[in-house]
Amino acid sequence: MSHKYSLLMLPFFLLSCKQEIRRTEPSITDQIISKQKQKEQEIVHKKEATEQKSTPTLDLNTEWEGVYSYCVPDARTDGRESVTCYEISIFKDEVTVDGNTSFCTGVYNMTGNKDEIELRYAGNDCEDHFFKLKKNGDKVMLYDFMNPDQVREVKKK
Repeated sequence: MSHKYSLLMLPFFLLSCKQEIRRTEPSITDQIISKQKQKEQEIVHKKEATEQKSTPTLDLNTEWEGVYSYCVPDARTDGRESVTCYEISIFKDEVTVDGNTSFCTGVYNMTGNKDEIELRYAGNDCEDHFFKLKKNGDKVMLYDFMNPDQVREVKKK
């Protein structure tokens, strides 16, 4: 008889547990939704504050657009004179370096600001190859990877 009684009580017991879970679920869900809304509001406030503080982004290619050139005398031991010349072209959609040498000529990536930029070779062949250009009044000064401590004035076309 006790078994029958237990079997009869089991469905009522299970139903009561289910009802108890249903009673607590909405409050847990409400808490989660409330926390999500708080986070969303914080993100919106931070985004608005950032947008108010930010200045318009500078288009470096437009700021530095032009062709810059310079030549460097080569150190030779055979008594002959020669020079290595580079031409740095900065246009709206790309930066290229060309020269009378095949050493690391090609496409470069540009970083910096309106007063100073750094050009780094875009490929894997010349990872340490870079140029720095700095504005100094009306002049543009160049530091290259081979002689980073020497400053050269470059001509802008």
